[in-house]
Amino acid sequence: MPVTAELKNGHAYYTATDFVAVDEALETVVAFNTTHTAKHAIWDFRNGDLTRFSPDLFKRAAQGAAKFAWKRGPGAKTAFYVATRDEVLLIKAFAGMAEGETEIAFAAFTDFDELMAWLDT
Repeated sequence: MPVTAELKNGHAYYTATDFVAVDEALETVVAFNTTHTAKHAIWDFRNGDLTRFSPDLFKRAAQGAAKFAWKRGPGAKTAFYVATRDEVLLIKAFAGMAEGETEIAFAAFTDFDELMAWLDT
């Protein structure tokens, strides 16, 4: 399976190892949220494949994530941990298109310390 989920330091931590289809990502999120509660989520795409991700797919993923916003509570954030600056820009563009679908904030980082600082603010 190209995506796994675990509770790590109080955060939902999803690790992608290939392209993750939206339906598969949502299944993983649903399964995780059935047994865990975490305000913030981290999607580790450093070894994942974002090349086939499209704005429509990101919007669908945001709509799916919105279903669990109530469980995550106000101020919930989702951080993407990526390998390159280009992927940061890609996630920023997709996050802009997903605004209005959910109150969850999205951001992308290549530096894990910066990612954690953003989650903790």
